[in-house]
Amino acid sequence: MTMWSQALKAFGLAPMDEYIQPRISIGDRVLTNEFSTGNFKIQANQERLSFSVKTLDGRVLWESIHGEPFLASSVGHDSFGANDHGQLTIAEHDTMPTRLQTITNIAYDSIEKQVVHVSGGLSTKLVLPTHMDYVLSFKEISPRQLDMTVKITHRDPAMQHHQRLILTYKTNSDEQIYGFGEQYSSIDHKGQKVPVLVREQDQGRDASSLSKLWSSTKHLMSSDALATNCTVPFYMTSDCLGFCLLNSEYSSFDLRQPERVTVRVNASSLMARVMHGDSLFDLLSEYTAYAGRVASIPLWVGQGAIVDLQGGPDKVRQVLEQLRYYRVPLAAVCVSDWSGYLQPEVPEGQQQAAVAYPVPHWSMEYSSALYPDWPAFVQELTQHVSKPNNSKAAATLAVMSDGDENDENKENDKIDENEADAPPAAPPKDEEVDEEEDIIITDTPAVRLLVSVTPFLSATQDDGKVGTASTRDTLTHKHYHHAAANGYLVKQPMDGAPYLIKGSAGEAYGILDLTNESARQWFKDILKTQLFDIGISGYLADYGYTLPMDLASAKRVALSASQCNATDYHNQYAEDWTKLHHDLLTETGLDDHAVVFCRSGYIRSAGYVQSLWTGDQAVTWNQTDGIKSAVTAMLNAGLSGFSTCHCEIGGYMTADSGFPGTKMIRSKELLCRWMELAAFTCVFRTSEGLLPRANAQIYDDEESYLHLAHTANLFAALQPYRRQLLHDAKTKGWPVLRHLLMYYPKDTTVKQLTYQQFMVGSCLMVAPVLSPSTNFVKVYFPKNEHHIQWRHIWSGRVYESDGSYQAIDAPLGQPAAFVMEPRDQEPGGRALNDLLKFASSYIDQLAQQQQQERQQQRQTA
Repeated sequence: MTMWSQALKAFGLAPMDEYIQPRISIGDRVLTNEFSTGNFKIQANQERLSFSVKTLDGRVLWESIHGEPFLASSVGHDSFGANDHGQLTIAEHDTMPTRLQTITNIAYDSIEKQVVHVSGGLSTKLVLPTHMDYVLSFKEISPRQLDMTVKITHRDPAMQHHQRLILTYKTNSDEQIYGFGEQYSSIDHKGQKVPVLVREQDQGRDASSLSKLWSSTKHLMSSDALATNCTVPFYMTSDCLGFCLLNSEYSSFDLRQPERVTVRVNASSLMARVMHGDSLFDLLSEYTAYAGRVASIPLWVGQGAIVDLQGGPDKVRQVLEQLRYYRVPLAAVCVSDWSGYLQPEVPEGQQQAAVAYPVPHWSMEYSSALYPDWPAFVQELTQHVSKPNNSKAAATLAVMSDGDENDENKENDKIDENEADAPPAAPPKDEEVDEEEDIIITDTPAVRLLVSVTPFLSATQDDGKVGTASTRDTLTHKHYHHAAANGYLVKQPMDGAPYLIKGSAGEAYGILDLTNESARQWFKDILKTQLFDIGISGYLADYGYTLPMDLASAKRVALSASQCNATDYHNQYAEDWTKLHHDLLTETGLDDHAVVFCRSGYIRSAGYVQSLWTGDQAVTWNQTDGIKSAVTAMLNAGLSGFSTCHCEIGGYMTADSGFPGTKMIRSKELLCRWMELAAFTCVFRTSEGLLPRANAQIYDDEESYLHLAHTANLFAALQPYRRQLLHDAKTKGWPVLRHLLMYYPKDTTVKQLTYQQFMVGSCLMVAPVLSPSTNFVKVYFPKNEHHIQWRHIWSGRVYESDGSYQAIDAPLGQPAAFVMEPRDQEPGGRALNDLLKFASSYIDQLAQQQQQERQQQRQTA
């Protein structure tokens, strides 16, 4: 209710409907006995005017608020702005809400006896012309999970515009609420109103943040604290209860009142799941049984760094040579600028102005200007020549050299503790030419290559124009024109022409229509033939959140599936984008060999992505957009069913415009500390950032190379332990990175933690350095009834689990990490011996270096 509406009501000038108090009535003939569906009991209480769902032993899972309607409907079109880049602003509009609810019947389904139906009506007034009928149905899915569906079965003519459902129910005032996807600002969402809309995470969550100034200089819309690339309408509570909305339409969860939850969804049917467990682990297993569990991650991903390199073949070769010289364990190189860049149009008579940031050429073809002989360059680095149409032979890249065979990865499904403790298979010493697959191995070590892809296709014309921008690339396939001619792109509703998204440099591009099955298959064929068939081992799948949304007053885009409108399909688009890549890997047999990282997703993306990445953090230390927010996002993703999540080392968003107060560039210290953080995640992947020339880079100097080698080796030392955690992720839905509240749900100090420290599995606790000019961290050791201890991996010192804070030294290269003792009985616990050996060896080397330095000083003196 707006301030103006409140004023009118206070003076008695509001419409009469505003003075009707919301209430619920239960008919006299309604049976108030318990109705059972499997392990759940459904019951209406006439005396208390309430409705509840309980377990067989009486545990209340869901309950309406006494005397109030638990179901309502309203009129109004929400607005999301007209931004085509996913920077969406949300304004909810509700008018003419229903205030009266009745329950007229509770009965079992006439055919499916395990289904319980609750029938009744909603109305704005007591008179019949303002009435709509509903049916609320319950059905057991598993002993701990209940399906809950609301359908509107009839409307009076006056209620035809009531196309929204609102569900309200009780929660405990002291209950914490976790989940809702990859959230960046908080762990407990109690007290917030959480919008469920996949959109650009953007920058500027904090009004005092420098990144808000960055947002202004880049002409983007400032974000809010709950904007995220990956959101899900799922939460868990500290009381070990869970709720998941299954709708893809826009919804919101109002948690601002301490004793109620209000779920609002823009649909005339509502589908949800209610679940319970004894722990948050139980709830994640229940939820991911529906949403899906992480797909296979190739073993090679855990064996070293994935290094982002841009700037052409010579630079890539030069840095690769240095990486080998400094013995950096290398999993892959990501050439993210493989398709090149566009040049903004310069008016005649004016000089070329400096471009504020690069403008990618999303052509889905390699850049003939930047990488003039791309296929040969790929062959040179990967040492692979494969037969046509043999993408598996190409993309697996000489995997025999890493022991990364398909059968070995499938053993993850049968992994036991002894296997988890075993070190990774050593590479064979000699390699031979494989005549069947035409694999060529040379003396120079091969390296896997990754690239980046989007659902965008630049509208490149024959003269090189792309909107008002231009390209120097010569395109062979001209995918945009083929897609436009065959109806594979999102269209304008009036004339059916492709809907063109305009960039800030004047570029224009279409967006793939994922409701078109032929378009999806065509795009998968491109990925197969132009990436996998030539030896590319995977890619970053970006921008799944940018399907434009309709305006409240006008339809902006048209989809091939005519029954879909862009606003309702927007969240589903992100999920379908992740599914496309999952299906491609499955169809080509590459799911154990190639990798696809995704930035956006929705509910069932949890079962499609191999690893979610946290998006575009700013190159800062702050907790709203910088390195601290990356930790919060990874932990929230884990609490939302996304078991494997990682961040880009060093962050991405950069500003160096020259205007006062807008400079935001990466320091060497931030880059080094980010490497230390990433060593404990699922993927160790660097980023040059939005402006590589302005940011500190891993290849700037010897010290940077050495720190990269050290932290990448630290990451690789965790591979045996991480394999066990990935097995749990795949079979149980448990996250690799875990907030401490999963183990200490009642600890009041743990409940206050966000980014400060986290668990990697059950046996490793990490407290990364996330502030500048800092050589120590404060670590909390939760009290444990089993009297476990925590061994500092670098010093060997043991700390008691006594509920105390301790100051821990954390000089550069020694992030605060602790292994649990004893741990032999924990899954994968003995596999951490590799980590302890690595840490001990590193400390010994430091001691030797210091001794040598002292001897040299004495000799010099």
